[in-house]
Amino acid sequence: MNRQEASALIARVIRALEEFSVEAYIVGGAIRDVLLSEDVSDDASDSDIDFTLEVTDDAVAKQCIVGLHAELGGHLKEFPKFLTAKIADIKGFETISEVDIAMCRTEVYKKPGALPTVSLSDLNSDLGRRDFTVNALAMRITDFQTYLDGQLDDISERVVDLYGGKADLDERLLRTLHAKSFIDDPTRIFRAVRYCSRIGAQLENETDKQMREAIRGGALATISKQRVINELIKIFNDRDPQSAIELLNERAVLEQVFPEMRVGDLVVFARRWSLLRPPQSAQAGCFQFVLYSTGLSQAGYLGELGIGKKLAARMAEIVAEKDTVSYATESDTTLLWRHLAGSSSEGLLSELRSREFLE
Repeated sequence: MNRQEASALIARVIRALEEFSVEAYIVGGAIRDVLLSEDVSDDASDSDIDFTLEVTDDAVAKQCIVGLHAELGGHLKEFPKFLTAKIADIKGFETISEVDIAMCRTEVYKKPGALPTVSLSDLNSDLGRRDFTVNALAMRITDFQTYLDGQLDDISERVVDLYGGKADLDERLLRTLHAKSFIDDPTRIFRAVRYCSRIGAQLENETDKQMREAIRGGALATISKQRVINELIKIFNDRDPQSAIELLNERAVLEQVFPEMRVGDLVVFARRWSLLRPPQSAQAGCFQFVLYSTGLSQAGYLGELGIGKKLAARMAEIVAEKDTVSYATESDTTLLWRHLAGSSSEGLLSELRSREFLE
């Protein structure tokens, strides 16, 4: 996403919402990255411009979503249980394909690891439910547009910061907002190591203690393996997957969730993924290969991973090294990844080891 297109998007959002008299904010990653003096286009995977609306009732929330869809076009998918929506396939932009919309809300976890029950609330309450202080930062969309248009040099004074997120960002500290954060939602363990690796942060002492206690207390057993895999995919597609996987390894996280996994191989894969990052179109298949090649082929997770029997059989053959395929003339890493995800993958694990892709 570039600044000009982000500003144009915000202008259309303002036009769509002006009849409803609601406050609209940018919250979280985009504000965090701007305060880190990074361009909003630096990491589109987590710095997309997502909109948070402060509304008073469900009827207004619905009207806002309908109005935004009418203005932006594309395909609307609503998640009323969570008071969110997504508009995909937006026309008129080269770098923006979808927009996430959320209402300001509070959330209650009925039991550890459960998905939250949410209700409409105000911005202050919404910021208080966030995972870390550095993500509990907000700005009115009009102020953010002024910044994007180059008319605001220092955005710091315009940022809503109720929990000391700006100070923690300056100190490169990752801090939770409450003591039960990792117990309520253990996926925050994975997000924590991802953010630490991305922005060069360290866990604040009490936050580190909370994480270790949650891990020792069995918090990871309260979430599905699919949710863990979703977080691993985000880690692999972030800036520094190796550091994040190593942090998980230090805390014995993955061996709790996947006892069959050869975590050492996963660390090596993370390093190589950083060096030979697969093309976007092949990443899903490549990550499936990674999981199988680190010991999950016999773990019985096919249903959770959504992997078909044919692909499972092919991956099992690769792991068993039943065949050998020579790619002696292969130098194009994109083609290498295509083999890694495609139907001609038989024996590739052996070949990757010969190329020191795996130790």
